[in-house]
Amino acid sequence: MSLSRTFIVVYSCFLAAGRVSAETDLVVSVELSPPFAPGSVTRCICFDLFDCCNPPTEICQAVTFTNGVALGVELLVVSDEYICVEARDPLHTLRSLARVTFGAGEYSASFVGDPELGGNWLIAGNLNGDHVIDVLDNGIVLGAIADGVSYPNGDTTCETEAPHADTNGDGAVDVIDKAICDTNFLATDKLGCQQRVCSDPNAVGRASTMQVDIQLSPNIVDGPITRCVCFTLFDCCTESTEVCQEVTFTVGLATDVPVPLPPGSYPSRCVEARDPLHTLASVSDVNFDGMQHWASFVGDPELGGNWLIAGNLNGDHVIDILDNGIVLGAIADGVSYPNGDTTCETEAPHADINGDGVVDGIEKEIIHANFLATDKLGCAGLVCADLGDTDGDGIINCCDPCPRDNPDDTDGDGICESDDLCPGVDDTVFAPECEGAIPTTSQWGLIVLTLLLLVGIKMICFGRRV
Repeated sequence: MSLSRTFIVVYSCFLAAGRVSAETDLVVSVELSPPFAPGSVTRCICFDLFDCCNPPTEICQAVTFTNGVALGVELLVVSDEYICVEARDPLHTLRSLARVTFGAGEYSASFVGDPELGGNWLIAGNLNGDHVIDVLDNGIVLGAIADGVSYPNGDTTCETEAPHADTNGDGAVDVIDKAICDTNFLATDKLGCQQRVCSDPNAVGRASTMQVDIQLSPNIVDGPITRCVCFTLFDCCTESTEVCQEVTFTVGLATDVPVPLPPGSYPSRCVEARDPLHTLASVSDVNFDGMQHWASFVGDPELGGNWLIAGNLNGDHVIDILDNGIVLGAIADGVSYPNGDTTCETEAPHADINGDGVVDGIEKEIIHANFLATDKLGCAGLVCADLGDTDGDGIINCCDPCPRDNPDDTDGDGICESDDLCPGVDDTVFAPECEGAIPTTSQWGLIVLTLLLLVGIKMICFGRRV
């Protein structure tokens, strides 16, 4: 690790340590690989939570599965800084991992779906906890079958001793358990949070804040006034996340506004902002300087800026006669307000555009000045589309499946293994030591070039002797 990278991690962890943490729920969904016994079965699941700064926190608890699936499992955690979680049934499965996401007001993680189709369910068959399903696990099953081992039911607790050979939860040890071991033979643990997530410099401190500068288009009162601004964050792969908060403006400008950055699958690349009661939406790149994420909504768009253009009172993405009608109606009715402040609970329409507490000719002038202006082209069309689809599958780079630009294919061998360690080979077979690994295409090229050079030198030397 470079000195600069070390400084970034240490500094970010220092900031994270200073943030207040409170007990909160992490909602997790877990699926066990098939075939699993129908009905209700309880298994012990251990979760390791990572904030990429401190040692991981382990929580082991009994989880009840119905037909192999448990949805909405609540983990009571003491921090909202976790960005990655690993899960395993220590008696029966390999380890899998999921990024912690934020949406609908809650933190969540999902271990659902076939890994061959992009999912990450818990792969069954690892009965001795050695991170690989192999002949040792098969031997445990065969031994239990030979000894006639059976259990009252398929349930286990976090105190159940290993080995427990009933992989599929039907209470018996039979050919089904052997078939599971055979099907998943040589599968290994997923490469962990530390290697896959925390090694990303943008992951450290991801659950903290982004600093944002925001400017409202003229003519806003000197203030200060408070307005609700909604930020929509895009990572260009997963669904967008919206954060709405009250922002205080002085002379129409607010600087260094801290906006929460919920953890996501990839670093946020783009953010849209708007005052839902008064402005159109604008767009900014999310920048990262090694320690801080930041974005800017400042300056006249006609001069290359991207301030929030005022006058959109009905949220329909364009400033038009409908907005003008709202102002004219408010003037006719003598509408006024105690001040220019609004909150994120203020109901629409709110016709005081410039924040002086009254609705008058200034509002009409603002609408006329910005008449027929529309929302900026959004993040999906303006920023995410520019990332490109290098392998032509219709999916942009940051989550583009193999072969050419998948972040999981770290050695560029075209193999989409989550624990991608061994150049040019299937890591499921050779990880973690990579014994027997063959050279990659680039390595073969170097070998051939070296041989050609040696042959050329030999021919030159031979020719001189002759």
